[in-house]
Amino acid sequence: MSNNRYYFDHETAYVQIRKNNHVGWQKKNLEDFRCTETEVMLNPVIAKYFPQTNAKTALDLGCGSGPTAHFFDELGFITSGIDIAPSAIELANEMSAKFNRNISFEVGDVVDLERQEKSYDLIYDSHCMHCIVLEEDRDRTFKAIAKCLKPGGIFMLDTMVHQKGSDFTGGLRYDNDYILWHKTTKGDLAGVTEFEGELWCPQRRIYPAEVILVELKNAGLIMKERFGPNDPYMLRAVCTAVE
Repeated sequence: MSNNRYYFDHETAYVQIRKNNHVGWQKKNLEDFRCTETEVMLNPVIAKYFPQTNAKTALDLGCGSGPTAHFFDELGFITSGIDIAPSAIELANEMSAKFNRNISFEVGDVVDLERQEKSYDLIYDSHCMHCIVLEEDRDRTFKAIAKCLKPGGIFMLDTMVHQKGSDFTGGLRYDNDYILWHKTTKGDLAGVTEFEGELWCPQRRIYPAEVILVELKNAGLIMKERFGPNDPYMLRAVCTAVE
């Protein structure tokens, strides 16, 4: 796992989260730890594809402090979570102990998921894939997800998508390649580039939905259906690996 990649900048955020004694991304208190909206959205889909969860395995990609992993554990999955930020995983383990969960959290790079020898019945994108910006990184990750799915397993993609008129402000830059950039001083991060005399770090790849569907197909994944509320700025898709 490399700590000089552009997405390792999430570690900075989680260091601050821990300093503030918060429990997760935009989550200040234990009462706010679980994400009810996400659980309500996922529950009917999981019930449809997994009438029985006994001995089924789930992997939470970009798990952060682990709220969605707690949900999978509660449903009966043998649950794992992976995140590139060590401080996020430290917090995830603290939350797991606090709530008496049996979840395996690991510091790891989802782009290197191909090196895993494990396979899963359910892999969930905890808003991780839109943080994987470079095309070669995205291709590697999607292919690894397809490889890591057990026969009959599903990948649940939950990612931002571009819509005509999308606008980003607050010091960010959104270019014609659908990359959202933020200013940085960390010139040693791989992926950081100079633009108009300043350093910029890639933060999101917000492709149109049709481009993401092509990415999935090229990686050996097929969308079976969309799920969740009709949000034009999100692509939420149940995918399976091509047999």
